Amino acid sequence: LAVAPPLLIFGWLYADYFGRKAISVSIETEATFSLMTFNIWWQSQQRSTARIPLALGETYGAMPHIVAFQELLPQMARRVAAETAQCYPHQLFDVGEAVAARRLGVISRYALEPLDASHLQAKDFRVQLVRVHTPARPILFYNIHPRATLIVRYLREGGPLG
Repeated sequence: LAVAPPLLIFGWLYADYFGRKAISVSIETEATFSLMTFNIWWQSQQRSTARIPLALGETYGAMPHIVAFQELLPQMARRVAAETAQCYPHQLFDVGEAVAARRLGVISRYALEPLDASHLQAKDFRVQLVRVHTPARPILFYNIHPRATLIVRYLREGGPLG
């Protein structure tokens, strides 16, 4: 019962982020591509979790062209890489010791080029910047993950609840 109020507040603040959303972006030509963003929630280490992008293809008949991961630990990055390499040959993971705080990754059916995102790093955000070389033209892709809101500090600093 003591956890109910924090869970309700969390649900109220973040409900929009947990629904299924399909995004299709048109590129100057008639071609389109799809992307998926996947917050693994760092504790998941299951093989089935690593296969979720592939399962989308089996379920819906088309896999996303790009998959962005957040909260990706090094061991899960290795698992995702191994499980998806055949369908997603282009992979960039930002999970090493020097960048452990970021824990981001992008896999793609198109060639990926890592770009310096240090100028975009903010105190409360993790950012991975990638150039995706699509058949139509290169595009910039930002994989961004804000840190969790500390509700008590937020309210103490005068943040509104509604």
